[in-house]
Amino acid sequence: LERVVGETKRYDPDDHARNKFFWHVEPQAPQLLDEEGRLLVDFVGRTENLQADFDHACREIGIPTVVLPRVNTTERGDYRSYYDAATRSLVADYYADDAARFGYTFE
Repeated sequence: LERVVGETKRYDPDDHARNKFFWHVEPQAPQLLDEEGRLLVDFVGRTENLQADFDHACREIGIPTVVLPRVNTTERGDYRSYYDAATRSLVADYYADDAARFGYTFE
């Protein structure tokens, strides 16, 4: 977490491994917003509600729903249980915009 938060240069055109790593941990909101901060999509699904949100998206665009396969899964607890006070603070600050826009909290 300290590495992610502490990096100022995330993208390096000559370092594919670095770019691949940071792509997975970058905040999501900037990828979904225009220059004025408006959401560019009509719906944002959540991994934790993947099937239900996929079904909703299918209904919205008028295509049949299908049962999504579950592969390479791991049962995990609530995301909040994985952080202590120090890491909670790092994550809350780094992903503050994502948390605010998408309704995630540490409470």
